[in-house]
Amino acid sequence: MREAIGISQLGEQTIQDFIHALTTHEDLNPKTLKEYASDLKHFIGWIETADHQEEEVIFQIEDVATPTRLG
Repeated sequence: MREAIGISQLGEQTIQDFIHALTTHEDLNPKTLKEYASDLKHFIGWIETADHQEEEVIFQIEDVATPTRLG
């Protein structure tokens, strides 16, 4: 059994907004939407509780970036 993951209210709202947008604009199976929400909750939980964090971190989608290598 998986451990429950607690995330910030902003993180929860981000997930709800994303799932709502997908529900409105895409024709996805409800199981797919549930899995997307679960994956995002785990990701946000990891961001907010990573061991290397010495201060409280509140998830903000704007802070997520993909590092790229040039050359």
